[in-house]
Amino acid sequence: SEVESLEANVASHDNDEKATISPYLVPDAFSFCNSLRLIQEFSNSGKLVIIVPLAVIQSLDNMKKGSSRARQAIKYLEIQFKKGNRWLRAQNDHERSMIKRKKNQSQENWIYEQIIDCCCYFSEGKTNMVTMVTGIDLRDEESAATKGLNSNMLEYAENQHVKIENIKQFTR
Repeated sequence: SEVESLEANVASHDNDEKATISPYLVPDAFSFCNSLRLIQEFSNSGKLVIIVPLAVIQSLDNMKKGSSRARQAIKYLEIQFKKGNRWLRAQNDHERSMIKRKKNQSQENWIYEQIIDCCCYFSEGKTNMVTMVTGIDLRDEESAATKGLNSNMLEYAENQHVKIENIKQFTR
């Protein structure tokens, strides 16, 4: 299958991290709102499988009232899911590692914990399997933290072999 081929390609290039594109791309809601065109290009390229976590779908749904971009993203996803695009699909209920929510955690942190958990399921503990892309500027740590991607989330992702990149940096 295409996924097995992509995974084999990653395995053969495991030592050369920079030259390898992860077979799985997991965008957050900010990626969909700020860079929908890039996600569409990735989806049409046939070079990777885009997994849309359930937490991202829920976030977009929560944002749609106040954001035309969130509504556009939802419309795009609905069309792709209905069409059966094999390069873009929603996370299935069983595709998680069953993280228990920490007490006193913000909703934003919980969303990213769920997204990273989805990434962990697909990475299977291997490096270069999954890249999570975000529309958040990761260089601005304070802004990233207020949106849910604080240093604890970034460290957790790194410990789980999940690469996180700004979507615009990922395309370079």
